[in-house]
Order: sequence, then C-alpha cells, then structure tokens
Amino acid sequence: MLKIKKFLFLAPAEEFDLVMANISKRAICERAPFIAQCLKSREGNIDGIPGWFVASGFLNEQAAEVSETMSDLGMDLVEETPREDWTTLVFSAPHKQI
Repeated sequence: MLKIKKFLFLAPAEEFDLVMANISKRAICERAPFIAQCLKSREGNIDGIPGWFVASGFLNEQAAEVSETMSDLGMDLVEETPREDWTTLVFSAPHKQI
C-alpha cells in the first residue's frame, strides 16, 4: 500500500519507505532534517531495507550542496543522475539508534 502525505516543517509521527521532492536546492536543504527523520531506517524495517529519498528540481551545479547536506545527516548517496541542466539524487535513510 502506498501512502502519500504532505507535511510542512513537521516530521510526521510515522516513518515512510519513500519520500520524493521535486523542489529547489534551498527548500531541500532547509527541510533535510525533517526528511531524514521521517524515513524508515534499516534497523526499523523487518527486511533491513532502508527508506529512500529521491531529490530533484535543482541544477547540476547545486547537486554537491544537496548531497553534502544529506550526507551530514547520515544519509548515503545511492545514485546521481544528471539530465541536461538538472540532477536527480537518490539517498538511503540514515542508520538510527534502536
């Protein structure tokens, strides 16, 4: 079952398998802590698969800053896909303490 919810600056009470954002670099970086908090961790998933964050909507030259922001929160960059002037980044959820 796929749940889709919107939230603004408040991390939801539940965790998600997938979060997608097609917004600006600034908006992603500002919301990064909330995004990281709402992803399922490897430890919190029965099958050990982490939640995923797909980020797009920013220019190629902004990808490094988005990647660094997410990495600082413990997220792992899994894939980087540039297309014309834009880049899509895919991250896996950070490890969380149980």
